[in-house]
Amino acid sequence: MKQYKGKVLSVKSAKTVVVAVEVVSGHSVYKKRVKMVKKYHVHNEVEAKVGDRVIFTDSKPVSKLKKWKVVKILGEKKPSKAKDKESKDKRQVAKKKKEGKKK
Repeated sequence: MKQYKGKVLSVKSAKTVVVAVEVVSGHSVYKKRVKMVKKYHVHNEVEAKVGDRVIFTDSKPVSKLKKWKVVKILGEKKPSKAKDKESKDKRQVAKKKKEGKKK
């Protein structure tokens, strides 16, 4: 059985999620790394939400587009600490500028 890891993009349909899987490969002529994204319609009985990282596998066809099912939710992708620190620094600088203008 083939298993893929991906990120949930949409949960608009009942018991269906759209999952994006990124694959990085080398271009045959130019030898440059190329990122390709493929979307899969996956049967969702474990209630995955938008932004969750999931593992899904092949299964018998559930509908015309759904030939996959969610096996496990790996959790949400957490924001990096570096981005949080940068935004905090920007807020502090903006706050100091406001205090300087008030005087």
